[in-house]
Amino acid sequence: RIHPSGNLGYQLKTVGDLMITGKKIPFIDENKKMVNALKIITNKKLGVLIVKSKKGQVIGIITDGQIRRSSQKNKEIQNLRVKEVMTKNPISVDKDILAAKALSIMNTKKITSLCVYNKKNKSKTIGILHIHNVLENNVR
Repeated sequence: RIHPSGNLGYQLKTVGDLMITGKKIPFIDENKKMVNALKIITNKKLGVLIVKSKKGQVIGIITDGQIRRSSQKNKEIQNLRVKEVMTKNPISVDKDILAAKALSIMNTKKITSLCVYNKKNKSKTIGILHIHNVLENNVR
């Protein structure tokens, strides 16, 4: 065989092929309380929330790890606002880059999710790529 197990096809998958889109993207408003964030992160089962400003711009990200670390420091985390816990300026990638490149970025930055945009509008998140989506598709 020329391509063992079709590995070449896996390596040519793009972020757009594997990203989560639409209502599955876990968005939350920056001014919501963390009690709301906890409900959404639990229901969406991705371990991540994308934070939007009043104007609808993506301004941050919250991971389940951040929530755990914050709750150890602050027992009243439910009463904090999302913007007090989030990491500002989440790392984003174009939907047309290879998934293998996105995986490399995640490994280098030691993160599990990337916001995804379209070249035409870098400020609009159109999807989210989780490391599990990449690994489930045998991208290395």
